[in-house]
Amino acid sequence: AQHVEGVLIVRIEEPLYFANAGQLHARLTRMEMYGDMRAHPSEAPRMTPTRAVVFDLIGMSTIDGSALEILLSIVHEYRRRQVRVLFVRVCDEVRTRFERAEMGSAGGEHDFSDIGAALAHLEQQLCTSTLS
Repeated sequence: AQHVEGVLIVRIEEPLYFANAGQLHARLTRMEMYGDMRAHPSEAPRMTPTRAVVFDLIGMSTIDGSALEILLSIVHEYRRRQVRVLFVRVCDEVRTRFERAEMGSAGGEHDFSDIGAALAHLEQQLCTSTLS
């Protein structure tokens, strides 16, 4: 995980499937609160509120149905909290699965080729929303 003020950047470097996706929500929550997985849960949260999460899927060559459902649930939860979700470096197979599952409708934008493009998009969107 990397942090940009208010933005959590999470790199997933392996295929996502039912066995490794189950802990994803808990890990994300912990990273949002502490910045990494090394902090003890009894510590006070030390991160600023998350306004956006960028998933870098550089190593995710596939995703199974169970993992996709978990990821959709996570995206829905972020949307409910008004946290933007972006996916970068999505391979063709995963992109196809996202489109079939209507990930975009759920709130997960997935048309970014790299983290810089996603962050530039976020900056533009966040500035536009504060001016409105």
